[in-house]
Amino acid sequence: MVVAGFELRRRDIRFSDRSAALMLLGGLALYLSEGLFLRRYDTWMATHDFLIGTPILAIGLFSLLLNHPNWGDKPMTFALSKRVLGVYVCHFIPLVALFNVFGAFGIEGPLKDGLIAPLTIVLSFGLVFLLEKIPFTRFLVKMK
Repeated sequence: MVVAGFELRRRDIRFSDRSAALMLLGGLALYLSEGLFLRRYDTWMATHDFLIGTPILAIGLFSLLLNHPNWGDKPMTFALSKRVLGVYVCHFIPLVALFNVFGAFGIEGPLKDGLIAPLTIVLSFGLVFLLEKIPFTRFLVKMK
């Protein structure tokens, strides 16, 4: 997906905002449809890294971002961007913990699905903030 975005930019390939948004929404619809189809075979869609709709969704998103390079030009974006790699690396820890907590309390279905993503993001950022404050962590990863 990164290569697709890189090539769009390198070759200066542009889509209109309308086309990019339609690609993004169409790719998302295809992605979710594939997930629903896989459910018939007791296969969780998250076990597949890339479904057919993923590249279409990604190209639509990259195209929108290429058309609007200043969308992320905000102080909060810069503050959070320093921690994105840490969140990516550690997100699985809060995710597994949440699955265990939800399982223990019998939380299933749409409620679980609606809570899992935002709570994982919040807990992952919290974990990264906490790790930044521990002197030993700062020594391990050579933080300034």
